[in-house]
Amino acid sequence: MVKHKFLRDVRFDKGLKLAGGFFAHNYRELLAALKLMDDSEFNTHLSNKDYFVDWIRENYGDKELAEKLKSAKSRKKYLSILEKRIVKLEREAKELSGLIEQRERIKRRKSQIFPYVWFAVYGVLIAFLFLQQIYYSTVLDEMSSELSVKSTSLLDAIDRNALLEGEVSVLESEKKALQSLNSDLIERNLVLATQVDSFYSSVSPGPRDRVPEESIVLDSGSVKILVDNPFISRFTDTRSMLPVLNTGANAIQVVPENYSDIFVGDIVSYESSDGRTVIHRVVETGFDEDGWYAVMKGDSVRNPDPGKVRFEHVRRVLIAIIY
Repeated sequence: MVKHKFLRDVRFDKGLKLAGGFFAHNYRELLAALKLMDDSEFNTHLSNKDYFVDWIRENYGDKELAEKLKSAKSRKKYLSILEKRIVKLEREAKELSGLIEQRERIKRRKSQIFPYVWFAVYGVLIAFLFLQQIYYSTVLDEMSSELSVKSTSLLDAIDRNALLEGEVSVLESEKKALQSLNSDLIERNLVLATQVDSFYSSVSPGPRDRVPEESIVLDSGSVKILVDNPFISRFTDTRSMLPVLNTGANAIQVVPENYSDIFVGDIVSYESSDGRTVIHRVVETGFDEDGWYAVMKGDSVRNPDPGKVRFEHVRRVLIAIIY
């Protein structure tokens, strides 16, 4: 089904920042976040009068939704307006998909009928030539001279037909060349899109400041960092986080209490689907039908880690590196 332009995802760096460092990249993620958000968090965002409305106008140009939300004053009203808008857009997309499918059916029918039309034209032409040959044979004795002239005309017509066939062959060759050029352009566009995605995926904020200055104490040649439940870790060979983390580096980590303690840019250790402990950077957080999730990626690799990481798989958050 065709996806409505108002239901698409906005670019990664255009996501709407919500409470707790989360980002919404489309209407459904915004709806899910509003459902999980309490009224106090909602009112904090609404203190900026057009916080949601400006994001919708800037990234989607959806004037109808923007005008309705502008007059809403409660989270319940926002939820109702947004849910109705999503249902309407999905219905419009479904109707558009039906029209496109109908147009494709008509095109297929035309392509099926077209060869038969040409067969009929060629059949008429062949029948005409056959009848013409019979006519010339009948009057051969009486119109020998005229037959010679008409035979010459017929040969000229055959030559013109051969010339037309040659031109058709040239057109077919040009068509194949254009198709080849189109394939090359598509391949180049895919390479360019990959490069653009790689650029945006490589841009990530730094970790959140978790240790205030007063919690770092210098005492008689020693350094004390005052944090709750610290853990000391030593890193093995991890090329995916170069140059931040290298073999032999020591680190101090803490255990987060809930998902609101995890922010984009943090370096987090988590348990992967195959049971390994991985330490990578958070590049995205959000909500879906299964709740909160985070997307992880190594600093020195191009693509994010496969799958979404849930809070129950997060082990610790890095707060200091000792080289």
